[in-house]
Amino acid sequence: MREAKTITELEKTYLTRPKTYIACEDMDFGWSEQEVLDFDEMWQDGCSLEFIAKRFDRDIDEVALLLIDRARKRKCKPRKHGIY
Repeated sequence: MREAKTITELEKTYLTRPKTYIACEDMDFGWSEQEVLDFDEMWQDGCSLEFIAKRFDRDIDEVALLLIDRARKRKCKPRKHGIY
């Protein structure tokens, strides 16, 4: 009985609402642990986001999102010259 109620609630929530927009669904948010360590090192060494994006052959927006994630986790500190 409880399972049926849960299913009904999920169906009501997700199958009856208007089409959902997913932001940045064309972007790749996955990074290997080694790539993250390499990113942290390049950031600390003063490399620009553009340089890092080219090094990883990634869209600069994907690299910017990794920076936001690392900054929120206090793994990357702000720099005087910013992202450049």
